[in-house]
Parts: sequence; structure tokens; C-alpha cells
Amino acid sequence: MDLDHLSPAPVRFRSTLRSLRSLDERDRRALTLLALGGAAAWAVWSLAATIPLYATSDTARVEAEQSTFQIAARVDGTITRADLKLGQAVQKGQILLELDPTTQRMAHAEGGATIDGLRQDIAALDNRAKGETHAADTDQARQALAVEEAAATEREARAESDMAARRASDVSRLLTAGLVAESEAAAARQAADGKRARWEAARLAWQRAGKAREVSAAEAASKRATTGADRVRLQGELAVAERRLEQLEHDVELRRVVAPAAGTIGDLGNVHVGTFVEAGERLGVLVPDDTLRIVADLPAEMLAKIRPGQPARFRFEGYPALAHGSIAAVVARVGADARAGRVEVILAPRRDPAARLPLQHGVRGTVDIEVERVTPAALLLRKAGELAEPRRDAPQ
Repeated sequence: MDLDHLSPAPVRFRSTLRSLRSLDERDRRALTLLALGGAAAWAVWSLAATIPLYATSDTARVEAEQSTFQIAARVDGTITRADLKLGQAVQKGQILLELDPTTQRMAHAEGGATIDGLRQDIAALDNRAKGETHAADTDQARQALAVEEAAATEREARAESDMAARRASDVSRLLTAGLVAESEAAAARQAADGKRARWEAARLAWQRAGKAREVSAAEAASKRATTGADRVRLQGELAVAERRLEQLEHDVELRRVVAPAAGTIGDLGNVHVGTFVEAGERLGVLVPDDTLRIVADLPAEMLAKIRPGQPARFRFEGYPALAHGSIAAVVARVGADARAGRVEVILAPRRDPAARLPLQHGVRGTVDIEVERVTPAALLLRKAGELAEPRRDAPQ
């Protein structure tokens, strides 16, 4: 092609070429700035951000920190209630099973009726004692009035007797002097004897009234003593009946097996309604919840990196963590000595009511322990140092 014969390009096309060259320069500047910004961002992230480093144990298991509780009846009997299933979660104080308490409950009802009767008898006796006390007080008041009246009569009769005796003496002296007749002196002596006899009768009546008051008081005291003795006897019978009722209540409680702590049924034997069991017979095992711990075995070289308080995650064996989740935990203790190149680490699981899988005694899985957090830059330098460091087994 002969280029000399080509006509020159229009002015507008040359402007387009300049525009394209200008766009290329702006794109290069933008890409350069973007690359510099990305490098700066990566540098800031690598120096400021931190990433966790984990120590992983593929042999972790869940154990009960304290001894498990044995489910057993304390007395012989036939099971009438058993709400137990293997793996069932129970609360502290929950009734696990109950033996037939029919005989004890019948005796308990009879004992309750006996106690009610004794209490009514004691109440009636107290009412009778109040009545007797009121009657005795009233009788003593009446007797005291009778004694006072008899004493007054005695004093009056004694005064009349003394007056009659003095008159008879005076008349006798007058008779001796011949001033009165013998008949008048005899009449005076007869009147004096009558007054004396009346005084003696009044004195005896006064004494009888005093004795009657003493007898009445003694009889009232005897009644009070008898009532008191009856009340003491009834109180003793009531105390015996109440103690027997408490014993029957205890016997009923002995036929109930309750959970001593919150936990999970880890083992279960022949526990069915109608089954006869003996005292102490092992019926199952309760694994306490509040004492579960996670035991992990890690290589001995990790001993220097693991410390109490470090966070961790427990993942269940055979269950993908994405579908079934994991359990948060924290390092509680680290074994001081390594055995067979392994060190034992004890972790305390965190309570998680929303956990998809329950944490139970005997469950196995894996544990990731966060041993430290480092910046990406420090991690790169550490890896570079490890690569640059000559191997110990390399030839010299």
C-alpha cells in the first residue's frame, strides 16, 4: 500500500487519540494509587491486627470431676414409680423412683388419728381442770365464809357463857349471905351451864368448819394432782405417737430415691414398675453436671505455651462443628509432668443453655486451645526464622 497517497487524518480523529492517551495515563495513576493503598492497608493490618494461634488435641474427653452417685434404694420394696431414662437430665431433689409405701401410709394415717384423739383428750382434760379449779376456788370461798361465821358464833357464845358464869357466881355469893332464895341460885347455875354448853357447841362447830375447809382444799388438790397426772400420761402418749408418726414419715421418705445433685443418668439397670429391689442394690448411676470437666492430651512441647485461663473450644467427635456447634471452655489446670511425651490439660466447660448437643460424661472430641495472639507480620517473621534456621539433624 502506498502511504504517500493517503489523505491526512481529520483534526477530530487526532483529538480522539490524545484523549485515549490521557485515559491510559489516568488509569495507570489510579492503579498505582490503588496498589499503594492496598499495600498500606496490608501493612497496617499486618502490624496492628492479631490472629489467634491454637494448640489442638485430638484426644479429648468429658469426665466427672467428682465421684458419680449410685442410684440405689435404702430399703427393700417393690417399685411403684420410676421415671428414669438413660441420658435423662435430672434436677437436684427430683424423685427418681419410689417403692411401695402403702403399709407405711396406712400406719401413718392411723397414727395421725391417734394423735388427733390424744390432743382432743388433752384439750378436754384442760377444760375439766379449769372447771375443777373454778369449783375449788368457789368452794374455798364458801368454806372461808362458813369458818368466819362459825368463829363469830363461837365468840358470841363464849361471851354469853362468861356472862352467865359471872351471874351464877354473884347469885351464889348472895345465897350465902341469905339475900336470895335457893331456887334463884339454882336457876342462875342452870342458865350458866346452858350458856357454857352452847359455847362448847359453837366452838366445836367452828373447829368442824375449819376441818371441812381443810378437807375441801385437800380434795381439790387431789383432783388437781389426778388431772395433772392424767395430762402428763396423755402428753407422754402423744409424744410417743408423734415420734412414731415421724418414724413412719421417715420410712416413707426412705422409699423415695431422690437426686442428690443435678446431673444426667449415665447408667441404668432393671428399673421398672413392679420390680422388687433390695436395699443397696445398684440401679443406676447419676453423673453430676456441675463437676464435668474436659481432659485433653497435648504434646509435651506445648507445656510452655499452655496456661490456666486460656480460652478453648470443644468439638464433639463425629459431629461436624458447623452443624452441631461446639462448647466454649477455659484452661483450668495444666499437668506438671509429661508422660509418654504427652501432658494432661484440664479444662472447665462454660455453661451454654443454647448448646445443640449436651455435654455428658464419657463424650469424646477435640479441643482447640488459644495459646497466643500475634500480628500477621510477626507470624511471617517467625515462619521466616523457622525456615532460615538450620535443621538440627542436617549434616555439618
